[in-house]
Amino acid sequence: MKKKRLVWAREHRLMSVEDWSNCPGEKFDHDCVVERVKHPLQIMVWSVISAKGIGRLYIVQGTMRQDRYKQVLETRLLPQLQEWFPEGEKFMFKHDSPPCHKARSVKKFLADHNIPILPWPGSSPDRDPI
Repeated sequence: MKKKRLVWAREHRLMSVEDWSNCPGEKFDHDCVVERVKHPLQIMVWSVISAKGIGRLYIVQGTMRQDRYKQVLETRLLPQLQEWFPEGEKFMFKHDSPPCHKARSVKKFLADHNIPILPWPGSSPDRDPI
């Protein structure tokens, strides 16, 4: 086996990078192809976590827009906060920054319900608790 490898290496020692990247027949070789689904199935979920526990997972149907996000906050977040903080203990709410989270109507909803927002730098996945 070592002799065959040595012979092969000697035969190919003068190949350039361009030669190596254009090996005939490799384009569709099973080992050289990564199959991808053009439009993969996607699912969006919403939940909430705190030091007091993990909230229930909610499967979001369709696209999350500001009206739907407010509905999720009203039907999922508010009851969870009431369960975790019935005596009005202090907490801060952290969410990332897609457009539906930054919408004026969402900010107003959170302010109207006295939900303080934790300031969070954009594009900081290393800081995200999930």
